[in-house]
Amino acid sequence: MSLYTIWSIFVYFILIGSSVLIVEEIKFLSVFFSLFSKILFLYVFFKALFHFSFSKFDILIFIFFIFSILNSYVNQMSIIEIIPFFIKTTGLVLFTEQLIKKDTTLTLYSLSFVFSFIIYLNFILLLIYPDGIWINENGGELYFLGGNYNQFGGVIIPALAVNTLYCFHANKGKFNLFLLYPISLLSVLLPGSGSMTSFLCIVLLITYLVFFHPLKIRKWFLILLFSGLILFALTMVFTQSEVVSGSKLQVFIEDVLQKNMTFSGRTVIWMYSLYMISNSFISGYGWVDKDWALENIHGVITHNIELQILLQGGIILGIIFLFLLYTAIRKQKNKIYDSGIRIFLLVVLTIYFLMLQMECYPYQMILFMLLIVFLSNYFFPYKKRRLKISADE
Repeated sequence: MSLYTIWSIFVYFILIGSSVLIVEEIKFLSVFFSLFSKILFLYVFFKALFHFSFSKFDILIFIFFIFSILNSYVNQMSIIEIIPFFIKTTGLVLFTEQLIKKDTTLTLYSLSFVFSFIIYLNFILLLIYPDGIWINENGGELYFLGGNYNQFGGVIIPALAVNTLYCFHANKGKFNLFLLYPISLLSVLLPGSGSMTSFLCIVLLITYLVFFHPLKIRKWFLILLFSGLILFALTMVFTQSEVVSGSKLQVFIEDVLQKNMTFSGRTVIWMYSLYMISNSFISGYGWVDKDWALENIHGVITHNIELQILLQGGIILGIIFLFLLYTAIRKQKNKIYDSGIRIFLLVVLTIYFLMLQMECYPYQMILFMLLIVFLSNYFFPYKKRRLKISADE
């Protein structure tokens, strides 16, 4: 392993670890993450500024966070929490863009190494501390990865996506990949009652890879999955339709997902969130704090990405996010020549947004998923990549 590879792994561990690991109880690690994430951000930012190598995706991320900061200030909300999100997200995006231009295989290897390490470490800690490694301020379990076990899926899906991409691109890491999938499934089932939503989404990804990815009908899997995402968002989140009462969907929710029709109280939070959004539809309320959220939407977060964005920044922030999504997908569609990887990434992204209908994950991971789609023109299947290299020679 070269020094440059070790450096890349170190940088990714800082940028990703500081975003998804709960290290506040480990003071030296907390200070270490905080300090180095800022140093790395300054390094990659001024490097990009010197070469003026900002992409449209980067600029949209700047706009997303700058608007969030200004909007929160206008609404008299604290902006202190937004700045670390901006630093870690921008640092991760810029470093990945700079590294992938030099060596795609090294980028995927470093990402797969760090994500795998985090998943395996979390699994070991779950075996040792199944009820959480710490106790939060409300007396609940606090886990090393994400704090709450519902946050596991927000890191596991990107981890599986990156490792699968590395296997496709370099024809390496197969043993790790075959180990990572069952470990991921066990990780979301071990704590308490487990996260059935994350479990089913991992199963969906496995189902696609085993039964649909090798076939030309894989596009139909994506279409059905996307249709299900839209149907769920419209009927359960935005309209909370009573049509599903007594239907097969109710059976699926209660018997398979093992949740009641309120999704453990989420529909109540969605209802109050929609009401608050309707009262400030243009610009929202800024990045609201915990007390404001509990008082106005009866929950700490909205448990839905669309509602969270609209609550924080209204239709303005929603449009900025849609431009980010459009930029990522449009770049992929225009550049990539392999439909297999293109559809795989869109399937992963759709599965991720399916999970985001019932949870809110850190913006670092959400925007990282969009970044992988945006950079997909760098990813080629191993056999086609070898043919391309031979042709160039």
